[in-house]
Amino acid sequence: MLDKKRKLKNSYAVDTLKSLLHRYWKWLLTLSIVVGLPTWYLIYRAGVPKRACKEIILKLLDAPATAQFVSVEILEDEEKEDRHYYFGHVVVDAQNQYGALLRKGYCVIIYQEQHRFYSTGMDGVMDCKRAPLTYEERAGQKELVGWK
Repeated sequence: MLDKKRKLKNSYAVDTLKSLLHRYWKWLLTLSIVVGLPTWYLIYRAGVPKRACKEIILKLLDAPATAQFVSVEILEDEEKEDRHYYFGHVVVDAQNQYGALLRKGYCVIIYQEQHRFYSTGMDGVMDCKRAPLTYEERAGQKELVGWK
């Protein structure tokens, strides 16, 4: 007898859920698109400059296959004319030419033009043991690449 009551309760809950989904599926779909797409875009946009910083650092390493990124942070970004500049700090563990594992920190400046990322050259990459947190600490490197 108890099993029948449980089955009836479960079937009632399932039927109720089905009827609600049948009745409001358009609203649920609209809500998931309205909330989901902007969230996806923000997550995607935050990850792309970080990947670009990683790619630049990989080109500098003696053994890029051994690289393990400890942290990648975008400390500052700014829109200037038709370019979007990013100032990042990357910490990576990688082997040198002798096989010893070293941890190094780099400050990287990249810019974006029409959905493509570019390096600002070797002036935009320098060794940084720690992330330059203040504006004054980043100002010197930004002047070298023309981002003022």
